[in-house]
Amino acid sequence: MSTSFVVLGNGAIGTLSAIQLKKQFPDYNIYLIGNPTRLNSASTAAGAMCNVFAEIEAPFSAIHQKQVDLSLWYGISGRNGWLKFIESDPNFQKLRTAKDTLVFLKKDASDFETLNYKAAKDAAFNYGVAKEVESKLLKQIFESARNIPAEAFQIEGEFAIDTKELFSVLSKICVDLGILILNEEVVKIDLMGSEVLMKNQKIHFDKIVIALGSNSSIYLPPGSIQTLVQGVGTAMEIREKGIAGILSDKSRVIRTVNRGGAQCGFHFVPRNDGFYLGAGNYIMAPGNSYHRLETLRYLFSTFEREVCGSKASYLLEGELVKGHRPRAIDGFPLIGQLLDFPRVFVATGTNRAGLTWAPKISSQVVTWARGDREDSPNAEFVAPGRAELNFGTEEDAIRYYVESRLSAALEHKQIESSNSALDFERNRLRKFAQSLLFEVRKSKNKDLIVPHPDHWAVILDQASKCID
Repeated sequence: MSTSFVVLGNGAIGTLSAIQLKKQFPDYNIYLIGNPTRLNSASTAAGAMCNVFAEIEAPFSAIHQKQVDLSLWYGISGRNGWLKFIESDPNFQKLRTAKDTLVFLKKDASDFETLNYKAAKDAAFNYGVAKEVESKLLKQIFESARNIPAEAFQIEGEFAIDTKELFSVLSKICVDLGILILNEEVVKIDLMGSEVLMKNQKIHFDKIVIALGSNSSIYLPPGSIQTLVQGVGTAMEIREKGIAGILSDKSRVIRTVNRGGAQCGFHFVPRNDGFYLGAGNYIMAPGNSYHRLETLRYLFSTFEREVCGSKASYLLEGELVKGHRPRAIDGFPLIGQLLDFPRVFVATGTNRAGLTWAPKISSQVVTWARGDREDSPNAEFVAPGRAELNFGTEEDAIRYYVESRLSAALEHKQIESSNSALDFERNRLRKFAQSLLFEVRKSKNKDLIVPHPDHWAVILDQASKCID
């Protein structure tokens, strides 16, 4: 019987893993199994910015700092991996739609956004890939906006690729390499018998990679990996018609930093046939989801206010996009082999960075498949079977909860920006956060646990569903 490796999940991580495995093991059977439409895939719904430095957050605790460092490590490695693909394959070269990223800070930014802006800017300058954007250029870029940003910096080489065309290129590579693509629904994985059971057939595997996003735990033994939740990201694909005069220079991504905890900030990304406008986000348990109407209002009103102006926005046409971003309950990714099942490699929990990190994660898959051990400084923080990590102290978590939610409320125009309104809302949020954390601990029957604050509400929602 021929040696067979199976990859479950045909997003960026799964597809690149299959490609890299086939290149490393050309005589093996490499199976790639996934939904042909990639329904709610975080990869296909992504703006596909190589979002390394602009994604940096200001840390609120020592463990949060570790999460930031880990994200930077994976991000830089992933970006370098994408550059190798782009430079080595002409099919990839046509996918790059922007060379750099401009990150701006609006004049009335919240304290939370300002902290994240400074953290991202410092990281990019320390790495030697950033430069200040002069006020003259800012006025030219944002000439149609109601307000010129307070300041901006440009990240050299933080590029973007066109996801609408990316997967056609990846699919062609898979076919050319002889990867066996199966568009079938998996019914069960028999880990003891090393078989994947589908409706119409079953496949024996010697090793298996599970990269199914927020659904990755469905086929695994209970408790073998952390609880997964999903961020539901909403974005818009804007057609070229009517927008060429707004931003004729399509060489750069225009975006903010993270604006409100689970939110990923505003970003405007060039595509070969138009632009991508994103992205809102809300967190829920894995399952069916819907576009949140407030997100749609926010995205377009922000675009109109901060970039294009009302006259131009009237002309725009486009479509809605939705993707499920996988998140582990402690906020760290789940990447590596299972302790009790060493022939299983899990790659999920990457939130909105999965596409950026995919080249690095796929190289880790190959290292594991060869039976080698990678000397990684992050192994204990990404191990899929690890114990849930605390966000920090109770005060760290409450402070993060208050400031991130206050930022979101300001961004969505739910409260006024006067000092008295901010003080009142901070006090209200602090009391609410304290009671929410108390209920989370009670639901888990653990008095000292401090889960990631972005997940408190969904933990309680899951707990109530279990009781019902």
